Amino acid sequence: MLTWNALQFTQITLTSLLKSEDHFDLIVFDNGSDQKSKEFLRSIAGDPRVKKIIFSDKNLGVWQGRYRASQLVGTPLVCFIDNDVCFPSHWLRNMEELFTQDSQVGEVGPLKLSKHLYHPYIKNNVKAFWHECEKVEKDPQKQLMRFTGGRDFNQFNKDLISANKGVSGNLEIPTRSIGGCVMLTKTDLYRNLQINDDTYSKFKYGLEDMDFSWSLFKAGYKIIKCTNVYIHHFEHSSVDENSLKINDKDNNQALVYFTTKWESLIIDWVDRKQLSGLSLEKIRQDEFISLILRTIPDELPIKLKKALQI
Repeated sequence: MLTWNALQFTQITLTSLLKSEDHFDLIVFDNGSDQKSKEFLRSIAGDPRVKKIIFSDKNLGVWQGRYRASQLVGTPLVCFIDNDVCFPSHWLRNMEELFTQDSQVGEVGPLKLSKHLYHPYIKNNVKAFWHECEKVEKDPQKQLMRFTGGRDFNQFNKDLISANKGVSGNLEIPTRSIGGCVMLTKTDLYRNLQINDDTYSKFKYGLEDMDFSWSLFKAGYKIIKCTNVYIHHFEHSSVDENSLKINDKDNNQALVYFTTKWESLIIDWVDRKQLSGLSLEKIRQDEFISLILRTIPDELPIKLKKALQI
């Protein structure tokens, strides 16, 4: 688990995680948090599932924090989590089962906020309704309570899964990936620097999780969502609390590196979509494509610009 301030969210994450009935050894890598956050982390050290808490004097960035923590893992699978999520019971065992069912599975993630998931109690998708909750409530606990309709999170989880029985666990790469807020993978794959690109150690934040998914896919592994687990992600809580502007020039360096590295794969995807009848206008509305067009339009590789006709 990677932590960086955002104490309220860290408390929600760890409270729900340690209430889980799954078996795991927890390693926490604190990326230079404030004193209150460190004191809270020390308060959980007595829990038998907390294997180790590492305190860094400064923020080393996402890639370095995760990779250093991974060196202490002694199990075949490792799950990386951020400090702004809420877990149901039995989330881990359900995700682990997908590895036992197929040896080619390289990475598994849960269902999380998406415009493609129906909310179980209202006529809206979960992402849109969550944004409504954020506008009404400022306290994260109250936001979550409004979002779940006041129900227990485990019950909400069951109802959401039931309301979305037809959802597919297959991810199209490009342009999708498993988000780093909760990602389960094979330990040896994560430690393999031919797959887990250490170039991202130069950046504080961004694209390291997507690059890992795409690299696994390129190496022949399956990247899938576990469709019977929903984990709630508060989205960018540490980024917001630490006033890190995602679209600052420095943070876009990771995006420039990523699009340059994967230019050919992205162009192939654009070409396939057009051949299938999808208009260029619709292609530009893809979540990842719209991100790069919005943030680094002038720094995109030349061939990719041509493919997107910008």
